[in-house]
Amino acid sequence: MLPLILAPFLLTALAAYYFFVRADVIASTEEKDQNAAETVAELRKELRSARKDLALLKGVPAVVDFLVEPKAHGNEAGARTAMKLFFDQNPYYLDLRLFGRDGAELAAYSRLAEGSGPQSVISEDFFRRTLISGSVQSPVRELGDGKKVTVLTERIVGDEFLGVVVLSLNTEAFGTRLRSLLAGEGLSAFLFDDSGMVFASALAGVPEEECVAEFDLAAEAARLLGDDAASAYGDKCEGYSVSVFPAEAFQRTVYEPQAGENWFLGVIEKEEVSAATRSFQIVFLIALLLAGAAVLFAATEFARKITVPLEQFDRATKQVAKGDLDIDLEVRTGDEVEDLAATFRTMAEDLRDYQERLIRSAKLATIGELTSEISHEIQNRISGISLWIQYLDSEIDRDDPRREYLEEIQRGLEGFLEMLANLKQYYRTPVLSRGEVNIGELVRGTVPYSAEEADKKRVAVTVEDDGSESKVNGDPELLRSVLLNLILNAVEAVDEGGHVSVAARQGGSNVSLTVTDDGCGINEEDRSRIFYPFFSTRSGGSGLGLAIASNIVAAHGGSISVDSAPGGGSAFTVLLPAANGGSAEGLSVDGNGQNTSDR
Repeated sequence: MLPLILAPFLLTALAAYYFFVRADVIASTEEKDQNAAETVAELRKELRSARKDLALLKGVPAVVDFLVEPKAHGNEAGARTAMKLFFDQNPYYLDLRLFGRDGAELAAYSRLAEGSGPQSVISEDFFRRTLISGSVQSPVRELGDGKKVTVLTERIVGDEFLGVVVLSLNTEAFGTRLRSLLAGEGLSAFLFDDSGMVFASALAGVPEEECVAEFDLAAEAARLLGDDAASAYGDKCEGYSVSVFPAEAFQRTVYEPQAGENWFLGVIEKEEVSAATRSFQIVFLIALLLAGAAVLFAATEFARKITVPLEQFDRATKQVAKGDLDIDLEVRTGDEVEDLAATFRTMAEDLRDYQERLIRSAKLATIGELTSEISHEIQNRISGISLWIQYLDSEIDRDDPRREYLEEIQRGLEGFLEMLANLKQYYRTPVLSRGEVNIGELVRGTVPYSAEEADKKRVAVTVEDDGSESKVNGDPELLRSVLLNLILNAVEAVDEGGHVSVAARQGGSNVSLTVTDDGCGINEEDRSRIFYPFFSTRSGGSGLGLAIASNIVAAHGGSISVDSAPGGGSAFTVLLPAANGGSAEGLSVDGNGQNTSDR
């Protein structure tokens, strides 16, 4: 009984499917025709644009004056300047020439191989046609170096005929235009003229090229011109459909049309669906309809778990495409879709971090160039001042009260020189003397250097874990300077009686050095800026210590980051590739540690 009930529904479904497939074929054909028509219109627009350029150029007063009086030096210079500027700003054109009323060449600019000397076109057919019609588009012609060009001309007339300006279009640009117009449409296209020559193409591969080679394009063009058909379809290429559309030139003259004046657009589309596949689709549709009642509930659940999340994914994807990486994608399905949403959120966060690192890197590159120039100029000035100070030092007695001023000037210059040395160290890539560095020895050998500053504030500096078994491949002196800078910064950040700890650990292929203090912490707005040079929250700080440290760490293939909150202390972590952990190039650098500066 059930099959009899389902039979009308199955027949209706089959009929609907047939008409749907038929309608899809018709719609696909219409869409292809529409795409081809739009492509033809765009190509014609390209030629119209070239015509406008040519009309604009021929109306330049300097060009007209030059044709009126070619021997006047001022006129020639102005005309050549205008033509050269026009030609340089339009790489679309291969050749630009100006001929006088006698057909002799007066000016020429070309991106092709130069000829033997000035030309004369008095006997050229396009020159005579230009005199009569005012402008002409010559057939596409093939040059010796394999390039193909088509020539546009315009006559220049004042009170009388003055000359002709000639412009050669780069027909390769039509191929580029075809690719941009048909990108994503699944179509290949080629332009050819009525002589059968293909002068521009955007073909997907070798099968399409072989398909074009099978056609007698000249005969196809003649048939179209004779039948005045809108398009022609070929069936010589198995698995492909070929359509040809007229894209004839615009200019008609009193002369008989020349071979090559009529252009045609060929469009090739791969036939993806075969007869066997279509039969399979029908069988599949029948099976799907027979099982439809049984899977109705499952389909409902599918819609609840898939359709709604996909809509959320769609909105989030469009949001990311617009550059907004602060997405709100909350999916609670308890399955792989929820895992995918979590992965998508992580991707957006990574993209946002990467974007911030790119912006920060661009800013720091600009700062580096600027500081390089400034430090060079300051050093030049200081060198001159130092000579005069030496002279004054020899002229002033030891007990002269003015010597106090001289000494103050010397101290100021020494401060300048120290700042310049730090600047140079910041913007120059560190030169590493690499060797195997034992992290435990590095920590134990560095901590005592902070004892003097720590004792002044009665700050306890302890080592929680020196990572004795951990080793990295790096420069021990430079790594020691990084660790000491972090420890001294931490001592400076805590109050009297505070505590600073140093910990070194190895996790997987990385070794971490963490300096933690129980100081006042860092404000959120300052955390985003402490990694820029010259930013410092302490009095007397140069703002370059952590910037230099960051450069050293980056040169080792590592990263430096900070975890801090107001009133909660700070923890600076240096992450370095372990000596036996593989290449450092694969290390992921934290966004906060790309470049840093003093607190």
